[in-house]
Amino acid sequence: MSILITGAEGFIGANLAPFLCENYDDVHSYAQDIRMPIDCDITPDVVVHLAAVSDQKAIDEDEAAAYATNVLGTLNVLEFCRNQQARLIFSSTAGVYQAVDERKLTENDRTDAATPFATEKRLCEDLCRMYASTFDVDTIILRLFNPYGPGQRSDCLVPYIIQNAVCDGSITLNHPESVRDFVHVDDIVTLIHECIGMPRGRCRIYNAGSGIPCRVSDVATHISTLMGKPITCYTATDAGDDPTPFLVADISNVTHDTDWRPSVNLLEGLQRMMLDVVSH
Repeated sequence: MSILITGAEGFIGANLAPFLCENYDDVHSYAQDIRMPIDCDITPDVVVHLAAVSDQKAIDEDEAAAYATNVLGTLNVLEFCRNQQARLIFSSTAGVYQAVDERKLTENDRTDAATPFATEKRLCEDLCRMYASTFDVDTIILRLFNPYGPGQRSDCLVPYIIQNAVCDGSITLNHPESVRDFVHVDDIVTLIHECIGMPRGRCRIYNAGSGIPCRVSDVATHISTLMGKPITCYTATDAGDDPTPFLVADISNVTHDTDWRPSVNLLEGLQRMMLDVVSH
């Protein structure tokens, strides 16, 4: 089994690559610019496409460049998979979903992306469907909810709370009452591993979450308890309304089709994150 990873240097890729290297003999990273046609001598069985511009600040600074990476880059990867007859595992986002009342989201729920990044991911999903139906490219789309874990950018929620709790004990949250689905990166890695070994298909879409709702402010409470020190939480005055105040996965489809189950509960994952952030 030959596997090619784009974005292996990113948060999820940096956790995925060592795991795959331990389980497969032929794992490669593609580090070139995916905005250009994929130039690679490898003939992979599976391409795990993680490369993307997801940082909102970077998107705001150069939307055209972000679009080129996220959309044109995915098109180039799909064309490579078509030519190599390789399976594509594509990392999407739960941000593609339209806001719903307090119920878990299924893969059949309506999509209505509210951010540039989510809009680009939804366009990429359409490309995956088109390549599956028109060119018989075997694609698996994973809609990631709120991944967290070692190596995550410091401006993401969990490392932000931990770092500020360590420094001065105060944080500012945009939407503390919003409910999210936090899934540890180790569980994302094992899900990708499961997808690599699935039987051939056309275009399958799976929610990648824990299935457990958690209020954003409760993450801060958990971290405060684990650290044994208080955290003062402020609410940002300029954040506006959250377009998706409740974003939690129904993971019944993926647990039906695979042997995968989330194994890292939030308290255990936060404890690991605290050790990782403090040690660095």
